[in-house]
Parts: sequence; C-alpha cells; structure tokens
Amino acid sequence: MREQVYHLQRDRTETLTDNDINYLSRMEVGALNRADIETFALTGGKILAAPISAMGRGFNILNANGKAAFGAVYFLTRPYPHPHDTQAIAQEINRRALDWVEDGNFVAWEKDGILGRAEAVRQLAARYWRSVEHRSYYKTLYKNEELRAFPRQDLAATTAGVIVQAVGRLLRGGVPFHAYFVDAAWGPNYTKEQHHAPAY
Repeated sequence: MREQVYHLQRDRTETLTDNDINYLSRMEVGALNRADIETFALTGGKILAAPISAMGRGFNILNANGKAAFGAVYFLTRPYPHPHDTQAIAQEINRRALDWVEDGNFVAWEKDGILGRAEAVRQLAARYWRSVEHRSYYKTLYKNEELRAFPRQDLAATTAGVIVQAVGRLLRGGVPFHAYFVDAAWGPNYTKEQHHAPAY
C-alpha cells in the first residue's frame, strides 16, 4: 500500500529555475504540500498522515462525488502546546489580562493608586509567564485561582475545538465517519481500568 500512503510536507517556497529539470522528481515519495491538501483525492491515495492543525476549518477534502474523501480519522497523539512558544504564552497572558480587568475583586486592584495597581499587574503577569514556562505535561497544569488560571480546562477546550474541526472534514456530504483515539493519554483512567480488568 506504499503508493496509497501520503503525508503532508511544508509548502515549498523556493523559486524554480531553468536548472530544475523536474520538480516532481525531487519531491519526496508520498509527499503532499499543505496548500494542496484539498486535491488529495486526485492522488489516488487512501491514507493521509497530517498534523491535526492541518485538518482545520477552511479545507474541503472531497472525493470525485463531492463527499468527504475520508471515512475515518485516527488521533495518534494528544496534542500539547510547546512550553517555550512565546507567542502562545503572550496570547494566553493577554486573554488572562482581560479576565483580570473584568474581575473587580482581582488581587491587583487592592493596591493603592494607578501606579500601585500597574506594578501589581506587571508582577503577577511575570509570575504567570514563569508558571507557563514550567509546564511540561498535563500533570503540571495546576490551576491558580488567584491568577484566574485554569490551564487544564483551557487546553481541554482548545483540544476539543481542534478535534471538532478535524472531524468536520469527514462530514462533508452527510457521510458517516469513525474517529479513533490511539494514544492512551486520551483516556488515562480508562486505560488503567482496562489494564487491571480480569481476562475472560
């Protein structure tokens, strides 16, 4: 089935020159540019390995009949944000700052004057930033009610949204689909129950 298995690669950005004899011959076997994901059905492929973020909204991966090209999706790993992604941390702190502004009982507002409150917010934001940088896996996602931080719930909601978007690619044309969660991290308690269940 090797010729029916494809994977996404980053879109090529280099400019082709006259010295490039054959662009297609230089492409990795089974590679599909991310920008070409909607043309997957034309490749003759049956399986596409892709990051979950590539299967989001805005893509219609259809077969020749205008229906979803895939009948099943396998979520191999549970996504987790990179702990040192400064852009993601900044976005999280910006969102949290909005929560702080809306909460009249937030601890920073107990300080005197605008300067005192501004300094308190700056210190709390710095503390928040450091706490995010120390996250490394799900068990380190501790809630902090003082900072209005509930990272486990936030990540669960974000992950659910990404899953719904990916599954949406399989619903085009009103066709049924199957979704499988392969990594035990998706349901650690369920995995423990199955591991200790008696065999019959």
